[in-house]
Amino acid sequence: MLLDGPIFPTLATPSRGIPDGPGWVLEPKRDGWRAIAHATANGPRAYTRHGTSHHRRLPALNAALAERPSRTVLDGDLVCLQPIAGARLRCRFDRLSGS
Repeated sequence: MLLDGPIFPTLATPSRGIPDGPGWVLEPKRDGWRAIAHATANGPRAYTRHGTSHHRRLPALNAALAERPSRTVLDGDLVCLQPIAGARLRCRFDRLSGS
């Protein structure tokens, strides 16, 4: 399988309840971009769920991907978190979007 083009993320689907039992992990919803990032022979690539390329805007992600084996694929949310009082974090979507 070639990994040079966009790979689209797995998106959440509506449900009538919260899953329960072994094998399920729940996490808080953060305000960010759903994205796929992958390491290729031609360097790191990152795409939003709509296929927009953002690897040039994300140098920290590129550096992390450069340490992974070629063909590594990460599917998740890109968020910008700012430490606040104590061990709490605040989501800063404005910093992620560059506005």
